[in-house]
Amino acid sequence: MDIKSRVFEIQKLISINKFSQAILDCEKLIKKFPENSYFHNLCGLALQESDQTLKSIKYFEKALAYESTNFAAMNNLANSYKRLFEYKKAEDLYIEIIKKDPTNIKALNNYANLKKEFNKYHDATNLLLKALDINTKDISILSNIAACFKSMGNMDKAKDYAQKVLDLDPNNTHIHKFISDIIIPLVNRRI
Repeated sequence: MDIKSRVFEIQKLISINKFSQAILDCEKLIKKFPENSYFHNLCGLALQESDQTLKSIKYFEKALAYESTNFAAMNNLANSYKRLFEYKKAEDLYIEIIKKDPTNIKALNNYANLKKEFNKYHDATNLLLKALDINTKDISILSNIAACFKSMGNMDKAKDYAQKVLDLDPNNTHIHKFISDIIIPLVNRRI
């Protein structure tokens, strides 16, 4: 089986929460292909997702040692630092990714989420709008923008972005509730 197929298999294991199996498969493949940054990154991701954040860092750093432009590994490393409350390290990595790859939607979105943790909703919204310029139909970005506007008290814009989500996914119950949470207070204020 080729490397691309193995990467796909491991990604699938991670997506269905079979982290232990993904880690075992990665470790076997790392022994066979020690300089393959993808396997180090996937092992780190499986560890991160199974709440072994400290261990994940070693694998992400190894992936970057073999391929310094592996932005997935860099983004995952930043996410691990964020989970460990090492916000400055996380921020520096997100900034580095965005400088080198301004169209990296995951880094823009993750950096926006970091900004939101510090109530910097304006900064977060600007990052998310950049991501939205890249992919205008990304439901998670649209939802995130709506949440930022709601947090800033701009209910009209929050509703507008939430409506864009519903235009793409009319059955999105989370957004239906989000809009209800916005509309009911607005109606009560006007009465």
